[in-house]
Amino acid sequence: MSDYNSTLGKAAGLLGLKMCVCHLLTVRTRVMTSVYKRKEDTTIHPAIGTMFKVLLCGYGPSVEINGLLGVVSNSVENEPFWFAIFLMIGLTKQTTQNHIKLIWGYVLCRYLHALTYLLGVQPYRAFSFVGGLAMTLVGAVELIR
Repeated sequence: MSDYNSTLGKAAGLLGLKMCVCHLLTVRTRVMTSVYKRKEDTTIHPAIGTMFKVLLCGYGPSVEINGLLGVVSNSVENEPFWFAIFLMIGLTKQTTQNHIKLIWGYVLCRYLHALTYLLGVQPYRAFSFVGGLAMTLVGAVELIR
């Protein structure tokens, strides 16, 4: 396996891990705050609610739910397209170390974006978003030229 493919695989794993953590934190926050998305979630058996609280360390401060949902929404809107572009680069182009640097740069930007989104820190959230978007744009241009 090439370094490029290995790097792209690791990047996909790290971005997937970020999404899983966000989903688990969302469940944790919903269980802790009793702010549920659907009506039937309010009828959950108390033993099951307690089990989720224990499994997800549902005690102490919670993460703001709209921040978590924003991270997930933004990730779903951006990361699949980035992955498709860089997957196609690996399949159709001669890759270089610069491509690998773009992959790691993108992952770094997306993790910084998630963190700054949850913390509500501007302008760093905007900078990390634009950085990731710029790397997607570079990949797209590389793919079509």
